[in-house]
Parts: sequence; C-alpha cells; structure tokens
Amino acid sequence: HAASQVFMITLLPSQTITLRQASNTYDSVHMLRYGGSCPGNNLVRCIDDPDVTEVSWQNTLSTPQPVYYVQSGFSNSSQGDFVLEWDITASDLSCTDSPVDWRNTAYNETCTLYADYAYCTPYGGYGPGWGDTAVWGTHLDYPGTNGLLATEACCTCGGGTYSADADAPGTCSSPIDLSLWSSPYSGTTTGMPALSPALQFCGASNHAASQVFVTMLLPSQTI
Repeated sequence: HAASQVFMITLLPSQTITLRQASNTYDSVHMLRYGGSCPGNNLVRCIDDPDVTEVSWQNTLSTPQPVYYVQSGFSNSSQGDFVLEWDITASDLSCTDSPVDWRNTAYNETCTLYADYAYCTPYGGYGPGWGDTAVWGTHLDYPGTNGLLATEACCTCGGGTYSADADAPGTCSSPIDLSLWSSPYSGTTTGMPALSPALQFCGASNHAASQVFVTMLLPSQTI
C-alpha cells in the first residue's frame, strides 16, 4: 500500500473547484471524488501522468456536496513532498432558510441561533458549539417547523433552498479541510499510511499505495 493523504472541502451548489499540484518530488497519482463519506461515492477523475494535471468539478446539484482530493503514490515505494494549489469560483446561487422562520420545537431556536452558536457545519455535521451527543443528543432529536431538522431547513447546517442570485459575485478519518487553508498548500505523503480499504488508482502499479485525501464542500461550487 502506498502512502496517501486525503483533503476535503464542501462545495456549494453552482460552485466550481479546480486543484493541481504545482510541483512534487515523487511519482504520484491523484483522484477527485465527491458525495457521501470519505473517500466519496462518485469519481470525477483519476490521473497518473502528467502528475501536475489539474482536476476540476462543478457542483450542479441542489445541495452542498463534500469533495475529496486523494494524493497517492504510483507504487508502494512512491512517496514524497508536493505543493497543492486550488481555486474555487463564487457561487451564482444564494441560499434561503426554508422555511425562513424555522425553529426547533424543543427550545424555539432559529437557524440564526444555530449559526451564531456554531451548532452545525455547512455540510450537516456538528459544529464546535454542539455539546457531547451523548448528553445533547443529535440533530434528529430536535425537529422543528414542518417536522424539518436544522440540517434540512437551515443554510448554515447544509439545508435550505438554493436559487439563482444576480447579485451573487480541502486520512478518511481526518481529512485536511481546505477551507482552513489558503492555496497553495505544501504537503507530503512521506510516512503516510496506505488507504484501507484501498482504492484502485489509474496507472498505479499497486492500487493500494499510500494516498492523501482532501475534502471540501461548497454548494453550487466547482472544484
């Protein structure tokens, strides 16, 4: 199994993300996937050579999508340093809480409060403001208006409704969140474990080689 690294980011509807290696010091392969849990349910593209070939994807779906970029070695012995660059276009869609006056039934908390207290993430996860689920429970325990959950109704929680707006101008268990970094990112697969279960990489002599995953999710965005 070759050393690998995974990056993740959330792409909003209509957004596009483009990633490329500005440089690397080893024989690598890379893959772009989206949707579901790491490493992603859907393959966008897998590239062996040239190593610095860019990959791009636009979220044409109506909901935010997690995007995963996987950097791996061509063979078991392939590992080294690399510089990753990416660009994300602005979404031409705007999100509206749906319904706009959503409140949970238990505490009458609004979408605005969920955002202010960081109860959730843009892709439906739990934010830093959400306490231990063993004590607080899960989003499922707090339905609200029309029986909807915050993750269904609130834009800041991965829900809401996206529409056109004329004014509207990154290990699987712990992927690198590109939203916390600025491009370019200098990374390395040296010392990284192989992905398990292994993914089949294009052109790789050992498809279980080390890998790097990147994830980022942005509704209507293209990567």
